[in-house]
Amino acid sequence: MNFLFADIGALSRASLGLACLVLAACSTGTQVADPEVFELTEGALRKRFPKMQKIGVVELSGARIKDRAFSEDSGEREYLATGGALLIKRTESPILAQAPEILVTPEAAVLRGKQAMVKRNGQLIRGEDDETEFVIDGTQVKIQGPHSILTPETGNRKSASVAEEPRPESKRVSAKKEERSTKPAINQVVKPSAKPTLSPAIKPSPSIKPAPKIDRKELLNLMREPSE
Repeated sequence: MNFLFADIGALSRASLGLACLVLAACSTGTQVADPEVFELTEGALRKRFPKMQKIGVVELSGARIKDRAFSEDSGEREYLATGGALLIKRTESPILAQAPEILVTPEAAVLRGKQAMVKRNGQLIRGEDDETEFVIDGTQVKIQGPHSILTPETGNRKSASVAEEPRPESKRVSAKKEERSTKPAINQVVKPSAKPTLSPAIKPSPSIKPAPKIDRKELLNLMREPSE
């Protein structure tokens, strides 16, 4: 009987220890992303995300934050917030992001998954797939994968990718035919019109005067010898 009570006591202590471990894991585990977090006060944020790291204009918060080398040559560092993470980028139009994990490198901030969300200019963008990826590069937010956009004006709109606008036809077929009919063919040779040849001017020949008539009688008288 003593052995039985001892076994029960040991089992109770083991159960209590296991419960404590579960509670500790829950207290430091991954937080579920919640849009209302973006409206919390600074004090409330510090309670929910106890660790905070400033990186330029970026404030990265989380249950835990690890830093590591970004590249061997540059000497720069990157930071990974886990256990529920929050990013605030204090630019002219602030960008807020929330996810189970957020990675901030010298080039961009990256967050992924269904719980990833970004708030900017009154729009709340949420991931709709485990592979959905948000990349915050400067003041741009690039999204790859299914996501939803919630705005006060339009409501919830889902979009897997940005739809390409249809490109208008540059020219209709009829316009092309008309253009071809009006333009001369490239190989067509246009010959200049022949200039009229002018015949040389014919100069009038000088008029020939007729020889004067000779009086034969007078000519005979002149041939005779003069009489005494």
